[in-house]
Amino acid sequence: MAGSGVNLPSLNGFVVDQTFLAWGGGKLYQFWRPEGQITKLDHREIPMIGGDKVVAKYSDNVKVLASETSPYVVLFDRDNQTMTVYESSPIKTNANHKTSFKLYYLLRFKFDLSKSSDRIVDMAIPTSTADKPELHVLTTKGLYKINLYESIDAVKSHQTVTTQ
Repeated sequence: MAGSGVNLPSLNGFVVDQTFLAWGGGKLYQFWRPEGQITKLDHREIPMIGGDKVVAKYSDNVKVLASETSPYVVLFDRDNQTMTVYESSPIKTNANHKTSFKLYYLLRFKFDLSKSSDRIVDMAIPTSTADKPELHVLTTKGLYKINLYESIDAVKSHQTVTTQ
């Protein structure tokens, strides 16, 4: 954003979600081109509401997982081995709110680091699983699929979330 007068932190973890989402300086940013203005790039910090911001801090090594057809945004912190799910409101899939939504904390998985030889290397959520997200997790030991939507549904219905 050289020449724009905007001073942003070093950004990483970009994802294209109808707009561009990027993580930097402990915050999530959204970038988009205003309609009909191909030379201009607008941006904002996305408000993230809720969650444990005292103990569970994010590193700068965060991958953002999102798609334009899903109301959820997932943050995978590679250094801290956590995965956090946020839900947009108003829903980001609505064209009227695609650049004005906030993110509300739903849940966080903390992966077991007691076995230093088995770490999460990467994760992805296929865009085809938008409303019922499936989390594909690559570890140093193999590839796993987690039906993330089951945990999301459990949290929304105030049930206990169990994973193995």
